[in-house]
Amino acid sequence: MGQVFQQGEQLFLDNKPREALPHLERALYESPQEEKIYLYLGIVYEQIGDTEKSIQILKRGLNVAQGHKDLF
Repeated sequence: MGQVFQQGEQLFLDNKPREALPHLERALYESPQEEKIYLYLGIVYEQIGDTEKSIQILKRGLNVAQGHKDLF
């Protein structure tokens, strides 16, 4: 994965969901088969209070999940 994901991941891990969001959204656009991005985005949307978007992104992630299907 690229630098955009790494920046988003670091902000996510630093508990800065609003700052992480644009990086993770761009990373998803660039790597739509990477299930980790869907997980992070689902959590970020939940943290910022957008439960509906969280559910939508996690459902999308379930369609591509391989190694972390149980987390979705």
